[in-house]
Amino acid sequence: MKEKVSFAIIPDIEFTRPVLDLTDWWRGRKEGVIGEKSKNRLAAAVNFINTIPKIDFAATVGDLTDSALPEQFFVVKEVLDQLNIPWLPVIGNHDLWPFRKLPDPILSRRHSWEDEGPNGPKIFREVFRENFQKLADFFEGWQEQNGPFQNYAFLYNDVRFIVIDNMSRRHAILGFPGVIGLSQLYPETRNWLQKQLSQKEEIKIIISHAPLKRKLFKNVAGDVEVVNIAGHWHKQSLRKSKNVITFVTDALYLKPVINVVKVFTEEIEFRSVRIP
Repeated sequence: MKEKVSFAIIPDIEFTRPVLDLTDWWRGRKEGVIGEKSKNRLAAAVNFINTIPKIDFAATVGDLTDSALPEQFFVVKEVLDQLNIPWLPVIGNHDLWPFRKLPDPILSRRHSWEDEGPNGPKIFREVFRENFQKLADFFEGWQEQNGPFQNYAFLYNDVRFIVIDNMSRRHAILGFPGVIGLSQLYPETRNWLQKQLSQKEEIKIIISHAPLKRKLFKNVAGDVEVVNIAGHWHKQSLRKSKNVITFVTDALYLKPVINVVKVFTEEIEFRSVRIP
């Protein structure tokens, strides 16, 4: 079988996450890192990816930051720009509503300041403006959707990649800062996705922060065969059902693992690789 593309996936970073909270217990936290140590792990991931031969590009899966502050985005950009290959910024729920967090041993609920609204996407676009321009020059058929959502698409060796912004903008409940951590496909993104899935390429790969719900494809994708690569749940899984393959990554801050995806003419291979 002919290999069409090989790329690396960098799981959830959540740079400067102050604590490993209760939600990390069931996912496994023995190898978890917090604060500035997450920068060191990201740098190790970058250095490792640079040693892997025949990798065409790298992609994140969102949650680059812990709380969408400009200084967090800038550090992540600085580290990821050390990659020898192009890399894709993808937005996650932690990147949407800026706030300053105080350490809390229970659920990281306490915060000292919160922005007036989910302005993280504006910061995201400004910080990564240069990166998006380089991606537009590198990839064939580059398209970006105008508007508040971070949706874009491109071609690589006749494989269509569709990056979508599928997280809710609603505020978190019970006094927690930031947005509620639920996926939501707003009409603008739904229309964008439907248009991209109607294109002629046989292989279509969707990269999103949260995995897309299976019922979505019945209404939006029909019988189109798709691969969805996502993060958010911090626990690796691979599911195949009818015309949909869903691969969910671990979280980088919890485990020193990246993923290598190889796309062949008739199949796709997912490989987890520990960072030395």
